[in-house]
Amino acid sequence: MAHGAGWRLLTGAETAALTGTGPAGGGRPAVSQWNDELRAGHPATAAFAVLHGTAGDVPGWLRAGEALSGGWLAATRLDVAVLPLSAPVVDTRIGDRLRSMAGDLGQVYLALRLTRDSDGARSGTPRLPARQLISRG
Repeated sequence: MAHGAGWRLLTGAETAALTGTGPAGGGRPAVSQWNDELRAGHPATAAFAVLHGTAGDVPGWLRAGEALSGGWLAATRLDVAVLPLSAPVVDTRIGDRLRSMAGDLGQVYLALRLTRDSDGARSGTPRLPARQLISRG
């Protein structure tokens, strides 16, 4: 586990078992995106992974950022697109489910969708509408 954080690739069965772990409709945007991604029926070149570590404190999150950065750079060199999904942090039920099914992951930081297009093109990254990201307060 580099930097005190690591990536754990989920099996196809584990990914299938996660479908519907977030609340349907009316949920937070991150949870809606999570549900959409799991239901999308991605091609065989798609996989899901979990970024996890030993601590949920500030140093733990910083180590997770370092591990994410290193892993993302490695994925880019391999023409693998990375889509981070924050639903396991936003909805503790999803994080709890990941921990229970994937062994002792400790702190779950992010879920990640990894895709590699057969023609080498990058997969599109869905964007949330600006009104869901920007608050005027």
